[in-house]
Amino acid sequence: MPVSWRGPRPAVTVQQLRELLVAPSRGAMAFPSEPYDEVYPGIVISDAATAFTLTLLRSLGVTHVLNAAHGIDNATYSGCYVNMHPCFYRSAGLALMRVPAEDAEECNIGVHFGDAAEFIDDALRHGGKVLVHCVQGMSRSAALVVAYLMIKQGMAVTKALSTVRAKRAIFPNYGFLMQLIRLDEQLASGSCPPVSTSEVKGRRPAPPTNSGAHRSSRYP
Repeated sequence: MPVSWRGPRPAVTVQQLRELLVAPSRGAMAFPSEPYDEVYPGIVISDAATAFTLTLLRSLGVTHVLNAAHGIDNATYSGCYVNMHPCFYRSAGLALMRVPAEDAEECNIGVHFGDAAEFIDDALRHGGKVLVHCVQGMSRSAALVVAYLMIKQGMAVTKALSTVRAKRAIFPNYGFLMQLIRLDEQLASGSCPPVSTSEVKGRRPAPPTNSGAHRSSRYP
């Protein structure tokens, strides 16, 4: 059981976090060299193409998928969503959580930190393996994994970002980093982000089925 930190922490800025993220690539933003990487035991961050390849997910031992880019392209945001129907994963016996978010500074991804952390934590506590993806596996997916490490593993935001960056080139946008800083402050004060649905906790992969007619009650 990790020991969570509590109490006042030194203030950290978005600029400091960005410098931390680019330090391994000599001050320049780097892109992932691989489509997927295991960034923490049992947690894989990937691009969208990986999430569509069931044979690869099976070979990796993935049991849960967290789509951090759920949505349908529109005139404002084009090419930034991954719209995957739950039946695609249910047929393979995989659990799915979909987070509607765009990779934009104004996106309030922080409202999903609690639910995403519960989903990941539940999978790992029951021996599962989680694939967290967005489009490139750099910003939205990374922000949710970092939030999990902060909420459930007791890491400060700098430690959580460094842990993931050591395994994969990531670069959450300015707004996401600001929300992670706020999460850092919130946890330091002794409070935790809310979990909006009790159904996230205890969710298990559905047994494989040959029918695509079933819909997920949690994620329609």
